[in-house]
Amino acid sequence: MEMLLDRHRSSELDGEQRSKPRRFDAGHRLMRILPLPAPAANPDPQADLLHAAHASLQTAPSQAIRSLRCVLVDGALEIGGKVPTYYQKQIAQELIRRQLPTIQVNNRVQVG
Repeated sequence: MEMLLDRHRSSELDGEQRSKPRRFDAGHRLMRILPLPAPAANPDPQADLLHAAHASLQTAPSQAIRSLRCVLVDGALEIGGKVPTYYQKQIAQELIRRQLPTIQVNNRVQVG
């Protein structure tokens, strides 16, 4: 892309005549600004809830907690699976409640 320097700016040029404008390639100085794509509307908000619940369980240090499953039943999130201690059952529930405080959580995790 070629651009023409203005006569007023031509005084900045060293050793050239002021009456003749100088041509230069400004392609490397121009930046093309592209519009950002609009965020896609998620047709399934339940998938977002399940993904968030599963992601919160994956932060647990215990493999037993990370292997629990989550399902949505009548608008409530149900945690299922088996862990060795009652403490881990409660940790799993609280991890999800911190991530999704407005969702009802039914803890169906078995201990044993």
